[in-house]
Amino acid sequence: MPDVGLPPQRRRGISNQLGALVALCSLAACHTDNPSPGDALPSVPGSDAGATVLGSDAAASPAGSDATVAGDGASSLLSPDNFPATFANAVCDSMAVCCKQAGLVLSSCRPTLQSVVAAWITKNTSDPKVTFDQDAAARCIEVTQAGFTACTDRDLAQQSGGACTQMARGTVALGDSCTDSRQCAPVSGGTATCADSVCTAGPPPPTIDGPHATLGAHCDGTCRPTNCSWSGSNPLPALCWTDDGVYCSVIGICVATPAVGEPCVVYCGKDAHCADNGLCAPNLTTGPCQTNDDCLSQAYCYRPNSAVSGQCTLLKENGIVCTSAKECASGQCLSGTCRPWSMANDYVCAGVIF
Repeated sequence: MPDVGLPPQRRRGISNQLGALVALCSLAACHTDNPSPGDALPSVPGSDAGATVLGSDAAASPAGSDATVAGDGASSLLSPDNFPATFANAVCDSMAVCCKQAGLVLSSCRPTLQSVVAAWITKNTSDPKVTFDQDAAARCIEVTQAGFTACTDRDLAQQSGGACTQMARGTVALGDSCTDSRQCAPVSGGTATCADSVCTAGPPPPTIDGPHATLGAHCDGTCRPTNCSWSGSNPLPALCWTDDGVYCSVIGICVATPAVGEPCVVYCGKDAHCADNGLCAPNLTTGPCQTNDDCLSQAYCYRPNSAVSGQCTLLKENGIVCTSAKECASGQCLSGTCRPWSMANDYVCAGVIF
């Protein structure tokens, strides 16, 4: 079954619920086993995703860099050739201000962005069955610029990922032959993937704000605060949420989750988990765990060296030493310290956001 991870910040904010990371996979930190129409863009700026700094301070904007996205019909000015420079010119100033607010210095922004964005476009639109979507490119610039201008707005950061990913748009209709999922044209309200050499409709990643199936209703799968599992056969799956006190049974009906102390196989109700002894146990801020779902929202499952089992550990406040964003209550670890969440991080302020 597909397993879609919702970002820690959404888990804490609504299960309490993408950062997903939200939000879901885009510039957001998120995991999915569902094939995607193209290579994913990087994590939301400020997440733990790594990057390699490219370029130098010496590059000049190529011809076409004067194209803008303001005004009616402006997206028609964008092309794979001029988009990298246009993107860099549009966002670098707001990136510099955002980096300064985070106590970081922006370096090599325009040449580095142009190099990395151009490489992404070449990789994702080189297939003749994949086209460069000018409207999505215009939205990518607009929302990314807005995100860096706001600097600390996670929702805007997540929106930029969706728009930027859609710049590479497949042209193969459902039912037609394909060799790669990125060749499949977008599907309204769902996804399209290449299965058995044919473009096939699939379900969209669920969100915590999506429809929640109720007790006794038909269902296709179950969602916990940080992940969902479902059959994948329904393009618009009906999902039971354990935080609502229901899970999807083997016969496809939402049934009540067992309470603390009652026998369980996988699922338990809100703020509880199925322990190794086969009984539902309360989530804790300190105690044994295997996933973050075993801990209360103000804690995370600390598993050194990816051990099978770990310990629920309280999230760290700003200013405390960290090695990962998941350790921080803010959802961001900058330069080894929990910091207030921001679009800026060490990679971004080196000019690397793609």
